Amino acid sequence: MIAIFRHTISRSKVQILAWGLGMALLGAYMVMFYDNLMGMQDTIQQMIENYPKELVAFVGGAEGLFSPGGYINSYIFSYLPLILGVFVILAGSGLLAADEESGVLDLLISHPISRTRFFLGRMLGFSIALGAILFIMWVGFVAPMGSSGLNVPALDMAFPFLSLFALLLLFATLGLLFSLLLPSRSSAAMASGLVLVVSFFMSLMSRLDESMEAINRFTPYGYYQGGEAINGIEWGWFLGLIGVSIVTSILSWWLFLRRDIRITGERSWLSFLRFQRRKSAGVNA
Repeated sequence: MIAIFRHTISRSKVQILAWGLGMALLGAYMVMFYDNLMGMQDTIQQMIENYPKELVAFVGGAEGLFSPGGYINSYIFSYLPLILGVFVILAGSGLLAADEESGVLDLLISHPISRTRFFLGRMLGFSIALGAILFIMWVGFVAPMGSSGLNVPALDMAFPFLSLFALLLLFATLGLLFSLLLPSRSSAAMASGLVLVVSFFMSLMSRLDESMEAINRFTPYGYYQGGEAINGIEWGWFLGLIGVSIVTSILSWWLFLRRDIRITGERSWLSFLRFQRRKSAGVNA
């Protein structure tokens, strides 16, 4: 398991540095921009009052926009799940399926290591890689705080990243689960991406129509605090997202134990349905 863990971390080095440093630079810029925003507070407030409410909802709402939590949430953390969602969905859906489609997975699991240890090594490696990206981002946010009017304590700034980690981990494990249920990695990534986008827009709609809030509570985004977590994280929401991630991971592990590994290439939907029909007929026989 240790070897699989190290291999997963090793092949994620480029993503860790690229995503971590890129988002850290963006965060540092937005922290430094806060003082400029405060200098234009009256002008921006007048502009917001003339904006359509749909546009205001799209940028995270106008409530507390000039407070540290409102600013961080509206200008940064509202969109980070969509941006980093590209990474986690592709990584999660390819955690096993990418090697299977390239013909490597069959070779790897032929070594004297159980599928459970292999799965745990991959999951642990990915989780650490995601945590490393968010840690680098956190450093990028915290480093310029002393020279900015934002001036959020380092510990408080960690809470939005915990909320973000829980949400991203859920979508990663969802991509992993779909990769074991659907015929290819690409279809799994598209299905996970669809869930992410729908959840995001349901969150926006709940700001426009309070009656949509009940539906929003059934989406992952409904339990994502974003930048508002600097005022105190909802541990119940955080643990709930982590709990769902654990459940989807367990389902993925169970499917992986029973999976017939193909040699190489993607399955088409037609071949996938034929395979499932033959498999079902064999079980029934």
